[in-house]
Amino acid sequence: VHPEQQPDGTFRLADFVAPAPGSYFFYGDHRPTGAAPQVARATVRVPGEPPLPLSRPPATLPTTMTSGPFKVTLTSKAPLVAGADAVLQYTISEGDKPVTDLRNYLGALGHCVGIGLTTKDYLHSHPLGASVDGRVDFHTIFPAPGTYRVWAEFRPRGEVLLINVDVTVAAAGAATPDAPAAHDHGPHAH
Repeated sequence: VHPEQQPDGTFRLADFVAPAPGSYFFYGDHRPTGAAPQVARATVRVPGEPPLPLSRPPATLPTTMTSGPFKVTLTSKAPLVAGADAVLQYTISEGDKPVTDLRNYLGALGHCVGIGLTTKDYLHSHPLGASVDGRVDFHTIFPAPGTYRVWAEFRPRGEVLLINVDVTVAAAGAATPDAPAAHDHGPHAH
């Protein structure tokens, strides 16, 4: 959900309706003029009895998700390990053909956000470069081991495409059988 900036510089979520009672964590990812990027966090409690949490096992990479006519496959260049560089690779296809007409959305070819389900750590990444054959790469560093819910947002054919998946991030030195072996690809620009 993207807020609207008000004339006084504040941001407002217009017409936001919580889907159910419970606690919600809001993250405000912003960059004040002349300052470094910042993230503000707030907890909002919606009264009432919250539903039982939905439980889903973390995905084994690579994994494929479907949204409308689009298939999105998520892979990783190396195992997901806390404190290590990670490059999440999303390949978007339609009818088994790569989507080659991705358009910018909110100033970037895509957005990738991860939130630690236990730690509530917040990560936001933009693409490393242009899309190649429907693939968009994002660099991030998961700060702690655990399960992260990762959302990716794209705009193929001008339609907003939002998908999410839970992934497991291993502790440094732990075995990670679901991703290819790590390779040194050199430094990345961010």
